[in-house]
Amino acid sequence: MKRTNINILILLIMFLVPMASRATVFGNINTVTVEDSAKINKLLNDAKAFEEKKDYQRAVEIVLSAMDLAEKVKYEYGKYKSYKALEILYRDAGKPMLSAKYKLKAINSQAKLEEINYDRDEKERLEKIEKEKVIRQQQEQLQREQEELKKKMDEIVNLENDKTISKSELERRKLEIQRKQMEIENKRQTISIQAQTINTANTQLSLTMQELATQKLQAKVYEDSLQITKKNEELANNEIEKQTLINYLLILGLSGLIILAAFFYRMYTVKKGIQDLLMQKNGEIETEKKRSDDLLLNILPQEVAEELKRTGKYESRYFDKVTVMFTDFKDFTKISEQVTPKKLVEDIDFIFRAFDDIMERNELEKIKTIGDAYLCVSGLPDTTTHNPMNVLKAATEIQDFIKELIEEKRKENQPFFDIRIGIHTGPLVAGIVGAKKFAFDIWGDTVNTAARMEQNCEPGKINLSGSTFKEVLTKVEYTYRGKVEAKNKGEIDMYYLNRIFEL
Repeated sequence: MKRTNINILILLIMFLVPMASRATVFGNINTVTVEDSAKINKLLNDAKAFEEKKDYQRAVEIVLSAMDLAEKVKYEYGKYKSYKALEILYRDAGKPMLSAKYKLKAINSQAKLEEINYDRDEKERLEKIEKEKVIRQQQEQLQREQEELKKKMDEIVNLENDKTISKSELERRKLEIQRKQMEIENKRQTISIQAQTINTANTQLSLTMQELATQKLQAKVYEDSLQITKKNEELANNEIEKQTLINYLLILGLSGLIILAAFFYRMYTVKKGIQDLLMQKNGEIETEKKRSDDLLLNILPQEVAEELKRTGKYESRYFDKVTVMFTDFKDFTKISEQVTPKKLVEDIDFIFRAFDDIMERNELEKIKTIGDAYLCVSGLPDTTTHNPMNVLKAATEIQDFIKELIEEKRKENQPFFDIRIGIHTGPLVAGIVGAKKFAFDIWGDTVNTAARMEQNCEPGKINLSGSTFKEVLTKVEYTYRGKVEAKNKGEIDMYYLNRIFEL
């Protein structure tokens, strides 16, 4: 009985050893400890948590740590899982090149795992065959021993009838046969356990082989297809030769079509490339044209600029009635000596930019600045836009702006400019002169009279001529100054604008 237990223990060890080798971390050359496997899995789970928070950078750092540990302990399955995690992370992070890199690594790692598993299963299959051979030998030996035991039992039966054999000898032989029977029974149990072990291993091996077969299904289908094709070729060589010739002709024709299509496609892409380049250049030209147009409109009225672009010149024109406004700063030269040239230019630029905005709001055409003087007009180049009230509104806005600026300068104890504004209505000529650095300008007695209105104006006031006053008589509050002597003009009726009535 003791001997039987020992045999069973040996068989259990034979069964558990291969199972233990399967229980090691899959795909390793060296055994990976449970601690290392757990660390890698924990790192990958931590990375998954950061991935869900969209913190891809932190997730990638953790996965790289897991990958380094898997490479260090030669844990092929850990490397595979790390590669797959990096593939997904880089894909979600919008980095397709890195995602493709780790996808390829994952495929190679999976192939390596399959190769390792196949080698392991093949080794187990050979071991199974060897074990089955040993079992068959044991069964054959057991059969021979049973036949020998049967012969001895027959001899006992004969000896019982033989009176010459002593009773003690007969008992001894019976005991010997009983021991032999027990040994044979023990061997039978041993062989049965071994057979069960091999059957279990066969089942596991079968499952593993099925998994491997599933993973290589496409390759098997392709291989079967090649085998079927080969058999068909053997059965119908003549037909295949004809078909081959037809195929060659088809391939030749198809190749010609492909070459022709490639040629036309190349021509199309070249043409499209040229068209795209032309569109790009046209776009650049259009952008530059718009920039030059904007620059031109910044120095010329729109109608003048359009005619200049269309004909290359602008014909001077006579305008029956326009309203001209002239502004000038009092004691400009004196005050300019008290500040730096840079500060002076900055102040003038600030003021004239504000004037430009006022002109735009009131639909006036700025003509030019001359030093500290500012010249604008209403009624040209489009005569329908003439409105003396727009000029008066612009003048009052300038007056208010300068008053506010003076108050700020006084608070800061800085020198300031006060302004004189003169307005006159009458005919004039407008046009462009010169070939370089040309500018739109106006000439005539109306311009000179407007300048005299400004020169004979008190600082902070708006001085109107009689002709302008007649245009706005009922719409303004005024102070009549009487006839005032103007240089080279004689006596002229002048009026100070006090306020504009609400319209």
